[in-house]
Amino acid sequence: MGRNMDHRAFEGKVIDAHSHLGVDLKMYCRREYPYAQTVEGLYYRQLSAGVDVNVVFPFSGDLYFEPAGLLDGCRTPAENPLSKVPYASENLLLMQEVYEYRGDLSGRFIPFVCIDPGRRVAEQIGEIRTLASKYAIYGMKVNPVGCASSVQTLRDGGKAFLDLAAEMNWPMLFHAVPAGMDDYSSAEVVLDLARRHQHIRFCLAHCLQFRKDMLACADAMPNVWVDTAALFIQVKLVRQLMAEGGISPDAVMDCLPQGHCQVMRELCRLHPRTIIWGSDSPAYSYICVRKDSARADRIFRLSGAYEDEIAALKCLPDNARIRACSLNTLVFLFGQKGKHE
Repeated sequence: MGRNMDHRAFEGKVIDAHSHLGVDLKMYCRREYPYAQTVEGLYYRQLSAGVDVNVVFPFSGDLYFEPAGLLDGCRTPAENPLSKVPYASENLLLMQEVYEYRGDLSGRFIPFVCIDPGRRVAEQIGEIRTLASKYAIYGMKVNPVGCASSVQTLRDGGKAFLDLAAEMNWPMLFHAVPAGMDDYSSAEVVLDLARRHQHIRFCLAHCLQFRKDMLACADAMPNVWVDTAALFIQVKLVRQLMAEGGISPDAVMDCLPQGHCQVMRELCRLHPRTIIWGSDSPAYSYICVRKDSARADRIFRLSGAYEDEIAALKCLPDNARIRACSLNTLVFLFGQKGKHE
């Protein structure tokens, strides 16, 4: 507990930059998958694959929402929530799990707090400051669609989160998708925030759906990275969207038909200092119905395995692999040098 370790504690280690701990109550009560992971379970995944360290954050913020609504797939703030502030209970439990309940494993985990970008911002920041006085926190995770709260609010009512990230030298990891995929998680908005706040380090998860223009934009920015979380099923999803006419084949990387390992190699070849490897454990499968707006549901039936994400890392040439799971990751996490240095 207490003082953060610096980048030197993690040099030379294989780092998974994107993984969840805790429970997604909405998915559990609707019999969707996956819905839970413990620090001990993730530790044994590490051992199975030669991973040394995982960035971890809460699976959901569902204790703030109306339980009956979760059964219907809706995340509506409860009148008397089990967590008085969004993510307060989940962030606390994650810190306790990493630093107290399995403190013997704490050196293998880099905890982030989760935030709701638009609700009860001052109260969330107060809770986070209290946690930071006791536990080592390394960054913030934002999943706008996961809490039905638009990332756009970081431009105004939620700007205090950006101020907090700058003050604490914390990076920010975003679930982000190109316009049209959901109403909450606009990658275009996140990239605009990064342009306006170049003193803060940003990472956009899930490869921006392999959109060539957006990857090039992220690559050109000194404070932006892109992670490969759930790469195997992301490739599946984009292929589905292309087949349905939802994405133009001309907009995405040409190598998608060749499989996720070839996509990983090409991502790292084209954007060697921008790509960060993450497994999305345990959400490398995604089988659910998700509300991508107040009006529309999206059905996902995407099955993958931890081994698929490990294969994507291990298929890389040594120099590219070390960058994707260590060097790039450390610069994003700690900012000890510039992205292009």
